Amino acid sequence: MDGDYVKKKLLGAGFQPTILSKKLGITHQAMSARLATADVKVNFLLDLCRITELPLSYFLDEVPLSPDVKTLDKMLKQKDSVIMKQAEEIGRLKAKIEYLEDVNK
Repeated sequence: MDGDYVKKKLLGAGFQPTILSKKLGITHQAMSARLATADVKVNFLLDLCRITELPLSYFLDEVPLSPDVKTLDKMLKQKDSVIMKQAEEIGRLKAKIEYLEDVNK
């Protein structure tokens, strides 16, 4: 996928490349160069997913996929769903711990 597509997806999700470049620890010029390429590197895309907390599938939704990539995308979406459920459970457990700590004070 090309950098222009990735940039449009980031902007669509409300992320500014300048701010993301700071979070990645790279210059604005380096970010611009990575987004100007015809073939975005997978590691860069994964770094963007990490700092934006967007699932990889967000970037793959509109990209025509080969059968192997479709299988991988399906697996990632399933894992994203499991992770989201676990995150919700962690949130509930944190709230319960805070409640119990308040009760025991």
